[in-house]
Amino acid sequence: MTANHENELAHSSIWEIQETDETAATVLVKDLNVEPIVARLLVQRGFTTPESAEQFLTPDLEDLTLPTLLPDFEKAKAALLNAREKQEKIYIHGDYDVDGVTSAAILYRFLDRTGFIVEGHVPHREAEGYGIHIDTVRRANASGAKLILTCDCGTSSHSQLEAAYELGMKVVITDHHESPTTLPPAEAIVNPKRRDFTGPGGELSGAGIAFLFCLGLCEELGIKPETYFRNFLDLAVMGTVADVMPLHLNNRIIARHGLPALQATQKKGLRALLRVSNLDDFSVKLTTRHIGFQIGPRINAVGRIDDADVAFRLLTTNDAKEGTELAEFLDRKNQERRTLQDALVEEATAKIIANGLDKSSAIVVAGENWQKGIVGIVAGKVTEKFRRPAFVLGIHGDQATGSARSIPAFNLFDAIEANRGLIIKGGGHAAAAGVTVAVANLEAFQNAINEFAQNLLQPEDFLPRIRIDQPITLPETSLALAQSIAQLEPFGEANPEPQFLMQGVHLATNNPTRNPIHTRVLLKSGPEDRMAMAFGLGEQFAALPLQTKIDTVVNIEEDQFNGKKRLKMVVRDFRLAE
Repeated sequence: MTANHENELAHSSIWEIQETDETAATVLVKDLNVEPIVARLLVQRGFTTPESAEQFLTPDLEDLTLPTLLPDFEKAKAALLNAREKQEKIYIHGDYDVDGVTSAAILYRFLDRTGFIVEGHVPHREAEGYGIHIDTVRRANASGAKLILTCDCGTSSHSQLEAAYELGMKVVITDHHESPTTLPPAEAIVNPKRRDFTGPGGELSGAGIAFLFCLGLCEELGIKPETYFRNFLDLAVMGTVADVMPLHLNNRIIARHGLPALQATQKKGLRALLRVSNLDDFSVKLTTRHIGFQIGPRINAVGRIDDADVAFRLLTTNDAKEGTELAEFLDRKNQERRTLQDALVEEATAKIIANGLDKSSAIVVAGENWQKGIVGIVAGKVTEKFRRPAFVLGIHGDQATGSARSIPAFNLFDAIEANRGLIIKGGGHAAAAGVTVAVANLEAFQNAINEFAQNLLQPEDFLPRIRIDQPITLPETSLALAQSIAQLEPFGEANPEPQFLMQGVHLATNNPTRNPIHTRVLLKSGPEDRMAMAFGLGEQFAALPLQTKIDTVVNIEEDQFNGKKRLKMVVRDFRLAE
């Protein structure tokens, strides 16, 4: 191992060890009878009292926010029940991502089965773009709809909804996006992110809002809550997890109860989707990871490179044959998306290196006809590879449109706002955004973003930060411990999978997989050893002589293989031991 490589290993990331209130943890151990490690994890996540910790560990559907507490719920309910009484058509408008499709499916399936006349629509990414297109408003009117019901969109669609009223339609908005100062015209705006609302529900996804809204209609329609939960938690958990919502409060309840509901779903399309995703095995517990990496990408794929309406039809069909055909179509489109994505990542990476952009503080890279539905994923891959904010844009005619992803120290929204004069349009959040730039201004935009980053970022900002919950010794790791940690599931945003610091272990063996970027290592401490997977660390481990003493950051979890449960350990990072 060279001195340069040794130095790289020693400084390739920043490890951040979390502090723990040991006094509070001791109380949890005594009052809740949990393992000390679990008690510390609870305290680190903000659950410092036995009451709050117990509620977190045992989320109950009865603790969901009352739908009546959502803004404008009663007005929205009245508008829908009025349409039902008059047998007027309701036009449901969702979005083309998982959250938008599942929220539309919740509303459509529920209302269709309870006496409402409904038509569902999710937009085509290329033809309509995000939000409500004016042509869609006209189509809704031509279809005979008297009420447009939005989900996962609508809060910023002023001109389109004004047009709906001019055509004689009414509007009810359900949404979870940030609200502008002035709200669009509507009978009701059920969005906890409204600036004039300070009540609960701000953590919910679009599907979560739709789920609670329909729950609120159940009593009026004579539907028992347990029946409703059994039929709609599967869709709610998909939207919640895929939209990377924080898994606390309502979202934790939805996720904890929704995952087994999804695994047991009887919806024809969903069963077929689970089958093509290799998740139709009831012996393997479904997790948020399965939604994030297997189910969600297949739904998103048609929205990215085809028509999201296919996914909507999959989630609303009652025909097993159609469900199978649609699921297989989604699976093919996901494979196609991967091929397009890999080729675009390779092309973008080559451009970045050839133009020296990998040495700049921020990356702006563009290419002819790069697909709009793919550039967001590519931006994420570029940011992950080069540890820099990245704008990846497709040039179409005289405009370049694309997406940006960032590192924690760089706020994309602020960068866009600071350079608003150089773009046609743009917006988003701190970590993800979208922009359209005139090709004539592309070089100036690239320079301006880079200068903005240079003035803001420090060298350490380009290093990945690894959260470490607490130290652990190798002999402490066991299947029983993994099962105790599983009490904190489901893991996800705002409830990350715990990561432990294991110091002073020796690399006993290193066995690369077929893809050598991944490897299996045997870690040894005294007489004990544990096998661990190391994803994406194959090259780094290959540079280490056996018996090297290292410190590692690991996940500890329960694995099931051939019906047997066993300890699974995953190395997330490592460095040479001091």
